[in-house]
Amino acid sequence: MRPLRAASPTATTLLLWTFWLGASATRYSEDQCDWTGSGLSQLQESKSVQQVYFRCVEGTLQWKYPRGALRIVLEHGTSGRDFKGCVQADRTFSGANVYLEEDEKLKLIIQDGESSDNLERLRCFSSKEGRTALYVEAAAHLSGAESVVKRVVALKYELQLVTHRHFGEDDFKECRPCNDTELMTAFCSSDFVVKARIKSVTNNADTKESTLELSASQVLRQKETIFVENGHGHGHHHGLVRTPLKCGVQQGEGQFLITGSIHFGKARLGCAPRFKEFKKLAEYATRTGRNMCNMEEVMGGKDDL
Repeated sequence: MRPLRAASPTATTLLLWTFWLGASATRYSEDQCDWTGSGLSQLQESKSVQQVYFRCVEGTLQWKYPRGALRIVLEHGTSGRDFKGCVQADRTFSGANVYLEEDEKLKLIIQDGESSDNLERLRCFSSKEGRTALYVEAAAHLSGAESVVKRVVALKYELQLVTHRHFGEDDFKECRPCNDTELMTAFCSSDFVVKARIKSVTNNADTKESTLELSASQVLRQKETIFVENGHGHGHHHGLVRTPLKCGVQQGEGQFLITGSIHFGKARLGCAPRFKEFKKLAEYATRTGRNMCNMEEVMGGKDDL
């Protein structure tokens, strides 16, 4: 694989803004969840920029034979509310660089030629005034016969309104322990909630993620089938949950209440207090009328097996 050469941020910003403002033609797409297009409809040396508008909570983009550039505007429906978003490139992504518009500058987030493992890493961001934009620019080295080689720019995106702790933040906020309000919010609204032991933790420096192997004695909720019965009876379920490597998660003894979100078909860790500690919180919140939802399933459970 050829070595990557990162472009100068200043040069990249000037180049892309000049490219955008001086584009020979700009085309627009209607609002949609998914978009598929081809650069073969454009002249080989075209500097046109096509605008694509996404207002769904999730979707895909597939751009074959990339030429020129795309400007992708992301909004969470018509609410106008701020959101957290993530994009993930397909393992076969090729032929373009992806930039995030951030404070009137362009930040390179996916570079043409990255390894397949790195391509699948989530790139996450926050909206500003209810929207954000990505620029997808065809790689400059594609010219002549090389420009008609089939390259496909394939991306998935997901957006979530800002309500509580979210996946993919750029700092260590997602690593700190949840406070009581966040714990109750996570229990009542997460994509999955399980009572489980941590069997193992595997760290991957390439993807910058840790994977927790869990054995769940109780599945309270799961939006998608992440935890499946292990086939050994006793009602136990097995599942994998991912979290950023920077959080330094380690295997702990005892039972935990594991909550989190499901993104691109994979489970990502949210709040994860020890079960006995959350049980005390649930009992207190229910007794004082501060519970956000019905917590009887937790209150009636044993602390350990």
